[in-house]
Amino acid sequence: MRRSFQRTWTEGDNMGAESELLDQLCGDLRLMWRQAGGPSLRSLAGRVGLSKSQIGAILTGAIRRPPAWGTVRGLVESFLAYADEYGDAATLSVPTGVSEFWKPRHTVLEYAFSHARGVPDRAPRQLPPAVRLCGRATELRELAVLSSVRGRPAVAIVVRGAAGSGKTALAVGWAHRIRDRFPDGQLFADLRGSTGARPADPAETIRGFLSDLGARNVPTGLAALSACYRSALAGRRVLVVLDDARDTEQVLPLLPGTPGSVAVVTSRERLSGLVAAADARTLLLGPLSRTDATALLATRLGGPAVSPALTEIVTRSGGLPGALAAAAAAATADPRADRA
Repeated sequence: MRRSFQRTWTEGDNMGAESELLDQLCGDLRLMWRQAGGPSLRSLAGRVGLSKSQIGAILTGAIRRPPAWGTVRGLVESFLAYADEYGDAATLSVPTGVSEFWKPRHTVLEYAFSHARGVPDRAPRQLPPAVRLCGRATELRELAVLSSVRGRPAVAIVVRGAAGSGKTALAVGWAHRIRDRFPDGQLFADLRGSTGARPADPAETIRGFLSDLGARNVPTGLAALSACYRSALAGRRVLVVLDDARDTEQVLPLLPGTPGSVAVVTSRERLSGLVAAADARTLLLGPLSRTDATALLATRLGGPAVSPALTEIVTRSGGLPGALAAAAAAATADPRADRA
């Protein structure tokens, strides 16, 4: 006889009670699906906005954290509608009340995971330190618009610009500002697409992500790894920052498929294939205005905001943050440099 969710949790000072609750939820979803006779995984994926592999992971219990409530509700409603359509509703042994039965279970499950004793927070926090941004107010507002993901699948944003235009600083700085929107973690990878070093292998990057997500039994092969990665993210809200991408093929396996997640990709390349394959949005990053470039240099040097030396450096840099940072570093390293 199935024990209530409340009793399982309140009985249990035992470690693993939250995992038992998750197993029960997934098991009952699977039972209801089998008794209803459908819909297919493909149909379910379209209805709740996840991939077939993510739906399969939920129904088989191959997940480590609770799926989002909207996902559970969508699955239950889909099972019930299918059973009603084909006359099998009377065969369902699992209660079908969305508000009366499933919502309280999900609430208790989320509480259990958030208060599990001795269980460390497995949400990855991989963002590198942010540098101070001077200017870029317009670009930050545009990123906010591009990342408005309510009711839509995961969003991919490409920040494209020339070398030294400040793509990484903008992406990382913005990621720090919005990280609270992604309680299930922030992932970061340097893809080394333009450094002259060997570009990062997507399979190796995914293995690193899965390790930090606490995944076990990691498969081999890029396709299997990518499927495992997206299953691990099922029902989570994550922010993924992929820096210095070389091409579309390097990025596609690393994109989350979960609604509410966002991937920010920086690159010198257009990555037009990513726009076509993943409906990515593009933000073209140009040089700083003269005012912002001067402010950036003055901040780095700690000197006056206006001087002939600063004006000369800003003019020669072309407003590129990378060139400005290099000039500031050279000036501070040379005590003979004229910073007046």
